[in-house]
Amino acid sequence: MRLAGDATEPLRRFSSLEKARLAGEIIASYILVRRRLRRLEFSHAVASIKGGTAPAPETISSEAALLGVRLGVIIERVFRVIPGDTRCLTRSLVLLRMLSCRGIGASVVLGVRTSPEFGAHAWVEHAGQPLLPPIESSGQQLLVL
Repeated sequence: MRLAGDATEPLRRFSSLEKARLAGEIIASYILVRRRLRRLEFSHAVASIKGGTAPAPETISSEAALLGVRLGVIIERVFRVIPGDTRCLTRSLVLLRMLSCRGIGASVVLGVRTSPEFGAHAWVEHAGQPLLPPIESSGQQLLVL
């Protein structure tokens, strides 16, 4: 069974049933991400969340990027109403999981800003294009997974 959000139709409207399935997939991915982060070392958790998906491509697929941005927006909406840790790292790992389930290669990027005050942020990129909002321009990437 194909879930909503297949890369072949990134811009069509989702039916109510597809929206409910996506919300269920997001919550299931959230639970998986939280369990893996608790039980595994961080790099192992990310590798298992990514599954066997190919590494992030060097050239961008516009369909995959549009789907990734769209899924990111949907994840943000679902996370507004669920309790728990819904910060940027969790959102990024849930999006990474959903993309990997669709065969789309992506990377989680961890960045830091040192001024005007310290801040850290995580986001997802596909071929170098952010699918979730990146750290402000004054920040720098620390790690790409």
